[in-house]
Amino acid sequence: MMRSAPTTPNRLRRLLALALTLLVSFPATGVLASPADSPVLGRLLSPEETRVVVRREVCRCAPDGRELVLLTVGSEGPREGTIHFHPLASLAFDPALGEDDPGQWMALWSFGPSAAGWRRTLRSALPIPVGAPRASAAELERLDQRLAQIRESPEQADLLVPGPVVHLASLGRASRAHGAWMGVRRGLAWADVFNPAQFVFRAHEARRKDRRERNFQRTYVALQWLMDVGYTGEGQPAWLETVNDLRFHLLRNRSLFGRWVPHADSLELVYNYESDVRRQLGKTSSWLQSAANEHGLRYQPIYRFSENGAAFPLGGVLYYDPRLGFEADPEWWRVANPFDLRYNPHTDPRVQALARAHPDELIPLAVYTFQTHLALRPIIAIDFFAPSNPRTRESTQQLMVLIKNWLAITTGSLSFERIPYRVVSWAANKKGFTLLTDKSSRLGIEELRVALEAGLYFDPARRAPLLARADQRVLNPLIKPGEVEERLAHLQYESLLARDARAICREVEEVRGKMAERLRVPPGLEPAARDRELARRLRAWQQQVDLEDLAGQPLDDYGALAALEPPLRFFLAEEPIDRKELAELLEELYAKLYFQQLQLPDESRVAELDAVSALTRRVWERVAAGDARAAFEEQVSRVESRLRAREANEQKKFAKKRLELLEELLEASHQHLRRAQRAGCGSAGDAPAELDAHLALLQEVAQAAFADPQLRAAFERQVPRLR
Repeated sequence: MMRSAPTTPNRLRRLLALALTLLVSFPATGVLASPADSPVLGRLLSPEETRVVVRREVCRCAPDGRELVLLTVGSEGPREGTIHFHPLASLAFDPALGEDDPGQWMALWSFGPSAAGWRRTLRSALPIPVGAPRASAAELERLDQRLAQIRESPEQADLLVPGPVVHLASLGRASRAHGAWMGVRRGLAWADVFNPAQFVFRAHEARRKDRRERNFQRTYVALQWLMDVGYTGEGQPAWLETVNDLRFHLLRNRSLFGRWVPHADSLELVYNYESDVRRQLGKTSSWLQSAANEHGLRYQPIYRFSENGAAFPLGGVLYYDPRLGFEADPEWWRVANPFDLRYNPHTDPRVQALARAHPDELIPLAVYTFQTHLALRPIIAIDFFAPSNPRTRESTQQLMVLIKNWLAITTGSLSFERIPYRVVSWAANKKGFTLLTDKSSRLGIEELRVALEAGLYFDPARRAPLLARADQRVLNPLIKPGEVEERLAHLQYESLLARDARAICREVEEVRGKMAERLRVPPGLEPAARDRELARRLRAWQQQVDLEDLAGQPLDDYGALAALEPPLRFFLAEEPIDRKELAELLEELYAKLYFQQLQLPDESRVAELDAVSALTRRVWERVAAGDARAAFEEQVSRVESRLRAREANEQKKFAKKRLELLEELLEASHQHLRRAQRAGCGSAGDAPAELDAHLALLQEVAQAAFADPQLRAAFERQVPRLR
């Protein structure tokens, strides 16, 4: 008996399930406005109120009284009649392990984010958009009471000690577990198979990535401010290189392939990233400014705080000014609205009613951020007359990602079902229409939230309601409300300092132990001797890293050669951590310098190159030879013989290539002369300018060829053909 076909095909069931998911998700986008979402009047910004500062605190660890230095970057400004300090990040230093003030950095903490908990983690696995985070009054009161208890009686208080974002022992090393996990995620992303569990995993992983990127932005901006406030341009602080290494570490760990970026490219990676960000922010701000001027609106940029550097816009505020009296075309506004607004402020009755009631006041329309993956497109973060507008856009962005994941596991890469999505996403990611974009704007939104939590840029009286509005673009269960994260930042900071900074001392001691094991400090030493040996090995490790970076770069200028001398002279006097590893590095460096010497013209010398090469050989001999000088000389002879053979081989290739080029030139000259002869050019005829130029070049080549016997023989063989 023949079986009848199933009534619902497999693909149809999948599409019906996706449609049901979308129907369940869409109600999240239509949230009624609360009374706090009413429009406001006047300018929103007051950049003079709050500033970014760096606090220096000395912590004494019990029982030995060891001193640690804690540099904390945060904001300081008036709030509720007092000077309020909001911590953003802290960097701990150990003066006993460093020569310069404040010492050797040990650990970096970023304040605000905390573990999500199992309930929020479970919600993050549901492949549907969720609501914006909301802070209840009871939760805020509980956090305030917990903070007051830590300040009043820290010994009995329940501390909230955060883990460091990065510490010295993890710098320069990529976690194998983290790399394996990223590899699994990459493999599942490439797996073109359908599995409901994979759909759930993709939804959870997208939200984990969103939280990870937001935490990256918080830490990176805090490091930017730490360097900006602490570095005035005069001299060079001892921890300036530390900040560069930390920024490089944060950037390279954003991607699986970042672990293969060499440390020698750290400055280039940081410079390129920040240059791209500043270029995008500046262009987007200019674009929004021109659009506001064109449509009769006011625009005020929000500049990132800068004490000693150049300020650049991270966002902007759009205002309606009744004094301009501009009338926009309502038909045109509905077709091409460059501000992502649902209404035309020139015709909207609510805006016009406020304008008539307050003819001399600016009316804020929206707040925008600029750091996004979209090209020259400001991201609306707060809409004062349509409060649900930003949330709707964030929700539709998540829906587009949801559809993208669904299509990735249910259809092939060349399936026709993907064509409509690709067309819509391509159009939505352009400047004209962003409602259905699948590009994230989390970096810009997160910096705005950090600024509002810290009380920067905006009027302090409006900080709390603006922060609640900005949370509407955070549809991630793993992210807590801004008011909660603000209090968590104080809880984490106070917990680090509570009980005589016991948490900081414990973390630094753990890092010190890991570094002692990594740098092979002999066990059984007295504490003071152990610290001295660890400090010496730390200096040797840093000098070897610098030498390795310099050896991997081109050494074709005097500056690069001069930069090699400090680490080389260090190892001329100090013992390395690993003689074999350093000897291999010095052998590679000496070979590079010796090969450059061989490439110089005959009887031509460069004193700086010779001096650095000789110094490298001395250090190499000290590290590798020891008492076996004969073995070292034999090793040097092998290296030099190999390089001379390589240079001779390259010279042969160069001579062969030069001979081939000469023969091609002579053959081309022969063809030119034949064409000129056929055209009647001779003693009585005029030769074209091209022929004269070619003959002049041929004459110069002939003069150069006579200096080389091989080229001279080849040239003389062709002379009869040219006459």
